[in-house]
Amino acid sequence: MRGYAVIDVETTGFSFKHGHRIVEIGVVELDASGAVENTWETLVNPQRHMDATSTHHITAADVCGAPTFEHIADKLVGSLTGRILVAHNAPFDSGFIQNELRRCGRATEDSLPAIDTMALAKQYLRLPSVKLAECCKHLGITNAREHAALADAEATTQIFQHFLSNTSAFKEAIQPQLAAAEAFNGFLQPEPPAQPASQKNQQPNEPLLLSRAQTQQAREAAHNGGWFAGLVDEREPVASSTVENYFSLLDRVLLDRLLTTTEQDQLLTFAKDNNIGSQALQDLHEEYLSQLLELAWADGVITEEERTIVLAVARALGIPSAAAEEALQPQPAEAGGRHHSSSPVYEDTREGAIYGTEDHGPNPGMGPLQGIVLRPGDRVTVTGARAYSTSDWTHYFDAHGVVLAGLSKKTRVLIAADPDSQSGKAQKARAYGIPIVAEDVARDVLRFTD
Repeated sequence: MRGYAVIDVETTGFSFKHGHRIVEIGVVELDASGAVENTWETLVNPQRHMDATSTHHITAADVCGAPTFEHIADKLVGSLTGRILVAHNAPFDSGFIQNELRRCGRATEDSLPAIDTMALAKQYLRLPSVKLAECCKHLGITNAREHAALADAEATTQIFQHFLSNTSAFKEAIQPQLAAAEAFNGFLQPEPPAQPASQKNQQPNEPLLLSRAQTQQAREAAHNGGWFAGLVDEREPVASSTVENYFSLLDRVLLDRLLTTTEQDQLLTFAKDNNIGSQALQDLHEEYLSQLLELAWADGVITEEERTIVLAVARALGIPSAAAEEALQPQPAEAGGRHHSSSPVYEDTREGAIYGTEDHGPNPGMGPLQGIVLRPGDRVTVTGARAYSTSDWTHYFDAHGVVLAGLSKKTRVLIAADPDSQSGKAQKARAYGIPIVAEDVARDVLRFTD
C-alpha cells in the first residue's frame, strides 16, 4: 500500500440513489506513515439542479465552468490506486464516489474499502457527538471553512494522524480495511480513444480543476464586466451578420437586465466561434449600449426605469458607469432641443429576432428596454420556485391569460430560482433559445399586452 487518500465530498443532497451528485471534492494524499504528500480540490459540475446550497454555499453559477466528474475520474482513481480511502462518515463519501465512478465506467460493483474516522472517533474519543466539528473541537483542530471539501478533508487528515500517532491499538484495528484495500481490484480502465501514431506516446492532459477561490476571483472580475478579458487580443473583422446575431443573443440574455455566469459562457462561446477578439467584443458592447441609449432617448426623456436598465446593461458589458451616466444626461442639440447619442438608431431586420414570429410583441430590437412581453395564450414555465408557490404563479398568469405549463418549444420564458441551474428544464430552455429569468426579478421585467 502506498498510503491513504483522505477525501471529503460536497453533494446536491443526501442520497445518490435519488439522483444527487457530487459538486465538490477535496483530496489529501498521505504516504504509509501518514505524512501529507499532495492535496488537490475542485468544484464539479453535477449536470443537474443545484440543491443543498444553504449547507455548502456552492451555487449553480460556481460550477458552470467546473469539470464534470467524468473529467476528473482518472485523477481521482490515480489518488486512490494503492491507497485506502479515509473519510469522516466514510459510507456517505465512498458511496457517492463509487456511484460516480460507476456512472462513468471507472469502477465495478465491488465496494470501495474505506476507513471511517467517525466510527473510530466513537471507539476512541467517546464523545457525545462525533460530528467532524465536535471531533475537531475536542482535539484542538482548526477548520476555518466547514463544508468546504478540501478544508474538511484536511481536518479529517489531522484526526486520522492523531489516531495513527497516539492510539497504540489503532494500526491493528484498521488491519481488516487495509487487507480489503490490498485485495481491491475494482477500478476499470476506460477504452483509450484512437490516436494518430504521432500522439501515441504523449501523456494524457491533466484535467482542468476549478477551486472556490478561483470562482470567487472570476466573480470579482465579472462584477465589472471583466468576464471576457481572457479572449485573444487580436482583432478580427466582424461581419454585419455576425454583429446582428450577437446583438440578438445580447437581447435575449439581457431581457432580465442580468448577465448570469451561464449567459457569459454563451457570449464567450459565440465570440470564440466567430473569432471575435477582446477589443472587437468591447466595441460591439459599446455599440449595443449606444443603440440602447438611442431607444431610451427616442421620446426625449429618460425615465428612471430606462436609466436603471441602461446602467445595468453597461455594468454587465464592462462599460464604465461614468460613461453610461454621462450618456444619460441631456445635452444641448446643435439647433436647439435635446441631443442624445450620435449613433444611428439600430434597425432590427432580424425576422422575429427574439420571439420567433414577427407579430409577437413589440419591436424585438428594443431588447432589455421592453422587458419580456407576453400575450394571452402565451406559455410560461417555472422551475425551482422558492419566493412564490406554483399556486401564486398560476393566479398571477391567469389574470393575464398566460398559461403556466411544462417546458416545450412553445414556452416563451423559463422562470427559475437560479438562472444558472443545470436542471433538465434549464438545459432544454437553453437548447431551444428560450430566455431564462431569475425568479426574484421576473415580476419586474414581465410585461403583458392584450
